[in-house]
Amino acid sequence: MLNIDADTFRKNLLLTQLYCDIQERNIVVNEALTDVASVFRTIIPQIDGVEVIEFGIEEFQTGNDTDKEMVKSARWTIDPVVEGEYINTFFRDQMAYKEKCLKGLAPDAKYKGRIVVTQIDATDVDGVCEFESYYLFDLYDLPPIDTWFYLTEIAETRLLFAWIPDAYCGWVDNVILVNRVGGVGWFEKMYPTYHKWLNEY
Repeated sequence: MLNIDADTFRKNLLLTQLYCDIQERNIVVNEALTDVASVFRTIIPQIDGVEVIEFGIEEFQTGNDTDKEMVKSARWTIDPVVEGEYINTFFRDQMAYKEKCLKGLAPDAKYKGRIVVTQIDATDVDGVCEFESYYLFDLYDLPPIDTWFYLTEIAETRLLFAWIPDAYCGWVDNVILVNRVGGVGWFEKMYPTYHKWLNEY
């Protein structure tokens, strides 16, 4: 059974949809670089004033041996899952940031996208999900922090809910396909009863 407060869920979702919509509209496209990593990582967590996500450039092999692609990467400099209460703290901080910077703004459109659920404590840490999503997801099978909007737990793991705009859903399909522990899935498929209830709420 999921412990979900419908009012908080809905409020946080709308706030996150608005925030992500703004980030999408502000994308600067670089034709020489595939960048799925940074568009929804504008909120960078810090520990003692030091940022704990770093960006880089990776060379991806595509097709035959001569086809290579430059890809923006994103990596944690700490282990956010097992070290202390980092995920819980980062979640609270990013929601507080969204509330502060979006104060006075209201959602003005019906946003298109889907909700993905990640079982935080069920991950392989094998790098497959970050590779298959071109760093939309990270080494710990977590979606980018700007998309986070609800955090709860069941007996065996914490559950992180994230909003994925339509244009990025294909990357998440890749993650779901390659995630060997089944720790990532679309909300409507993992928890259809709750998805229906919250849609009707």
